[in-house]
Order: sequence, then structure tokens, then C-alpha cells
Amino acid sequence: MTRILRWLNWLLAGMLGLSYLAPSVSPIKFSPIAFFGLAYPILLGLNVLFVCFWLLRRNKTFLISLISLLIGVNFFTNLFQITLNSSAAYPGFKVMSYNVRLFDLYNWSDNKKTRSQIFEMISKEGASVICFQEFYQSPVHGVDNITDIQQSTGLENYYVKTNPNNDQYFGLATFSKFPIISAETVKFKHGKGNSFTCVDLKIKSDTIRVYNAHIGSIKFQRADYEAMGQSNTVGVGRLTEQNILGRLQKGFETRTEQIAQLLAHMKNCKYEILVCGDFNDTPSSYAYGQLSTNLRDAFKMSGNGIGGTHATFPALRIDYIFHSNNIKSSGFKTINKKFSDHYPITCAIHQLSKH
Repeated sequence: MTRILRWLNWLLAGMLGLSYLAPSVSPIKFSPIAFFGLAYPILLGLNVLFVCFWLLRRNKTFLISLISLLIGVNFFTNLFQITLNSSAAYPGFKVMSYNVRLFDLYNWSDNKKTRSQIFEMISKEGASVICFQEFYQSPVHGVDNITDIQQSTGLENYYVKTNPNNDQYFGLATFSKFPIISAETVKFKHGKGNSFTCVDLKIKSDTIRVYNAHIGSIKFQRADYEAMGQSNTVGVGRLTEQNILGRLQKGFETRTEQIAQLLAHMKNCKYEILVCGDFNDTPSSYAYGQLSTNLRDAFKMSGNGIGGTHATFPALRIDYIFHSNNIKSSGFKTINKKFSDHYPITCAIHQLSKH
């Protein structure tokens, strides 16, 4: 039995090691590595258990998992943070990123007050810049979210880019207390319905560019969620054949292509950058690895815990706020209000002038 456990330990330690490669190996070139990255939290936990198990038995085999864990210490900080003091001594402004899931248009929460509760929450948070994904607007049907957000937050400036579907509009929206001097929308070449916007904000004597992105989702269908034990599938695609691994692989590849397009656009930006959005990928993914190469993850700067942002799978962190190295951030917070299938995230941004 001990021999079998030792071989299992070697296997899990090796799999954990492979997961460390996920942020640097493109899923388009070799997709299996991406699955190891997705499984990183599970592999991490199993290796910790093996360390404890062998230590209790006073067996040197604990070194197998311990060495594997130590190799990935920096990797671990992408997943878990402890910030004792995240305050800053200089003034800044608060930013929020939130996938609102159409403001509960289809009443997936079975709560008719959800939409008004969302407005109450964002009003209370007092953010100066808010980036919405899955924004919804349909004045013809009596839903004017633009006006309602302006009234509840006082953010008069906005850039909304939506795709029409009859008299309804779905897409991205950025609201700001700062003047918007220019704005642009870019549709991804790969992935129907996904896009990103960028708005240039005039903040005192400086200009900062804010990207708002919705990167391709895995597009699980109802059969997939039910196979994973999720019973609340309101608003999810029709019941089809179960194909979890296939959808995961396609999602990895699509996000890789979309992230490359987003980063290519950023290279031409002459301003400091703030990136908000629903990226549908974890901190152990290739997409995250590419974004974090030249940008800072606000959660790593001042977050606490695992910072999960998906309401259905609470341990998943797939919504992010990134920023340029010349910008500091503090007070990162995940707001655990289940008004959508995503939790809103906020932080304070402290712009550092280049002059």
C-alpha cells in the first residue's frame, strides 16, 4: 500500500509541476498543459495533503510534494493573497469591474428586486469609473439602464457599445466621472459576440486609457452544468450533449487568440493603462500569464484570500483589474453580492504622472 501511495504521490507532484507551465505554453500549440493549469488548485491541495500524510508517518517521502510546492511558490501567490495594509498615502479614485449578466433580465435569481439591488450596491460603492460586461439596454421595452446608472451613481460620462437584437442591445459599457476624450470598440476576430472597448479619460493633467473587455467564455450548455451537479441552469443554453472537455479546449484556444489581439492593441497606446473585464480564465492560465507579463494584477497588489469572482463556482477568479507598472493600486475587494453569476470587484487606483 505504501508503495502505491508513493507512486501516486510522484504522479500528483509531476502533474503539479506541469501546471506551472500553463501560463507560458499556448493552448493552441499544446492544449493538454492548459488542463493542468485549470486543475492547479486541486493538485495543490492534494500535494499539501500528501506532505501532511508523510510527515505524520515520519517518512521522508514528504519531500516529493514539498519540493514540488516550493518550486511553485510564486505561482501560489497568483491564487492566494494576504494583505495586512493596503492603504496608500496619496489620493486616487475607485474603479469597479462587473459582469452584471444583463441586470438579471431573465430573473435567473428568482428575485424581482435584483436589478434595483444592483443599482443600490454600485451607488453605495461610489466608484469613479465602472466597467460593465453583459450590459443591457432597451428603452423600447422600458429598460433605460444608462439613465438609471447616471442617476444612481452621478457618473455622467459614459461609452456604451452594444450589439442590437431587434429592439434590445447587449454589450459593454464604461461610466466615468472624468471626461472621455476618445473611445473605440474592437471586435475580436475569433469568438462571436466578444469585444473590448477602450476609453481615454482626462484626469487632471494626465490621460489614462481604460480597457473594458469580455473575453470568450467556455459556453457550457445545460447538460454540462448538470453533469457537474449544478441544478440552477436558468438562462443557460439548451440541453445538448455533454462535451465538457471539448468546450474547455475550444475556450482555451479562443481566449488565447483574443488576448493576443487585445495586447497588440495595447502596444500602440501612449498612455498609462487600466484593464477591467471578465476574462473567463483563471490565474493559472495562459491568458493570465500573457496579461500579467507587462501589467500588474490589482488583486496581487492588495487583495486577500482567493478572491473568487464566479458566483456559481466561488473558488474561480476570472474577473480582473490590471494596470500599468507606473500605476499603484490599493484596497482590492471582491463584493460577495450574488446579484449576477459574477461578483463585482473594486480597488483604488493611484495614478503616477510620467512628467
